[in-house]
Amino acid sequence: MGTNAVRLLILSAAAAVGAGAGCGGSPPRVGQASIDPAAARDALSAYDADGNGALSAEELKKCPGLLKSISRFDADGDGQVTADEIAARIGAWQRHKVALMRFGCRVTANGRPLAGATVRLVPEKFLGDGLKPASGVTQANGFASIAISPDELPADCQGLSGVFPGVYRVEITHPSRKIPANYNVQTELGQEIALDTDGLASVVFDVSAP
Repeated sequence: MGTNAVRLLILSAAAAVGAGAGCGGSPPRVGQASIDPAAARDALSAYDADGNGALSAEELKKCPGLLKSISRFDADGDGQVTADEIAARIGAWQRHKVALMRFGCRVTANGRPLAGATVRLVPEKFLGDGLKPASGVTQANGFASIAISPDELPADCQGLSGVFPGVYRVEITHPSRKIPANYNVQTELGQEIALDTDGLASVVFDVSAP
């Protein structure tokens, strides 16, 4: 790692907003109304380059959010993900009945907190338009609270803060520090947000910057 290495440490607050119920006591929106019912099939259509009906780790390099969590999607442990396995994982998000989850991140550069970095979570395209992007800007201590913009939230979620469960591309930018394209516009970073996701409190991304 060079002297200009940027360390991104993503921490999860791991506390669900409205766990066990939807926003405002209404039925949960994620996994029922929000995620496209054709999501699993669309993932295969988008990324199954060899047409064998399953997605390998190599094919999933184009879908970093799913690649990052391939072990949780790959129920039979064969190193590939099928449409049925994707549908099953989406079903797991539904069963937890969580509308929003709190999620935060800490960014450090050369071991020091990096203020002013923008961290954006962009839903993987195969999930449809129901999930919304979320973002936050790091403070002086390098920490950012990641949340969906209020104008993107359903009416009964107004006043709450968090991220919908799902899989996301992670994009890191900074107004004065050049972060390579493979960590933003061509990101290789991904993250799953889910109630049963292990290790969210210690996810580390090391990003080399010139």
